[in-house]
Amino acid sequence: MLITSQFPANATSNTKYEAGKSALDAGAIPTENMTSACASVKFRWALAQAKSDNSNKLQITRDIMNKNYIGEFDD
Repeated sequence: MLITSQFPANATSNTKYEAGKSALDAGAIPTENMTSACASVKFRWALAQAKSDNSNKLQITRDIMNKNYIGEFDD
């Protein structure tokens, strides 16, 4: 599960909303300040990358989503 925002200026990992906090606590992947469209495309790419690796697919996906490759979110 991803957490995105319609307002990319606000990082999703710092949410003050209970639903967002609960999702993060359950293991959802925050998309920081990426747009929803960017997060969707990157997530699909991350899943494809993780699929080719037989180790921990969830951790690989999480690592890819948290890495800033081309300036898709602010560091």
